[in-house]
Amino acid sequence: MIRIKELDFSYRKMSIFHSFNLDLYPEITVIMGENGVGKTTLFKLIVGALKQTRGTIETEIDLSKAFSCLNEEGIYQNLTVKENIIFLRKLEGGKGWRQLTADENLWVERFKMEKYLNQLVKNLSTGLKKRAQFVTGLSRSPSLILLDEPTNGIDYETLQMLKKEIKQLNNKKVPILVITHDLKFCYEVADRIIFMENGEVMIDEKTSRYSNLDEFEKNYASRMLKVKENLA
Repeated sequence: MIRIKELDFSYRKMSIFHSFNLDLYPEITVIMGENGVGKTTLFKLIVGALKQTRGTIETEIDLSKAFSCLNEEGIYQNLTVKENIIFLRKLEGGKGWRQLTADENLWVERFKMEKYLNQLVKNLSTGLKKRAQFVTGLSRSPSLILLDEPTNGIDYETLQMLKKEIKQLNNKKVPILVITHDLKFCYEVADRIIFMENGEVMIDEKTSRYSNLDEFEKNYASRMLKVKENLA
């Protein structure tokens, strides 16, 4: 569990969060909202990449083992896919420079990256770069997973792989936090949805309340519009 209490954070004198409170559990939580409402900032505060000016973020999770997939962070363009996997392992104190471990090879197979292992990441398509990120991060048995717009630029096959794997990881009680504008992806994977506006949680609910995707898309879009009208 991650407990955020009375959090304040400002960027260039602009307040992003003020007395912000949120509890996050070992489930798949999707965070939605327009650009600039603080979604990515919240992720960076959780993993310690940014420091709050007030308040606390309490957790028993080892955040040094978190996998944070924010844009193209965490993967080196001038290394091969295999070199990226091994380099991250070495950074965490692992042994061996030449071969992938059995667990690493398993993740390579899950995302069908066998024939791309010796290619430079910079030469891969957007979808394959995403797969390389997922393999590199997920092969480390992360304690927490944060994904920022993971469906952007990926092909159908990669999308299906991602949905399958994060559901399986969630069954192992790994907390998974996702930022997305993709309502279909949100409905298909999320246990819980949080909609943010002006650095506040305006909607917080379970996806199980909706019986199908059509109902979810219509009702959720309508509710988000009402939130914006009430704030105007």
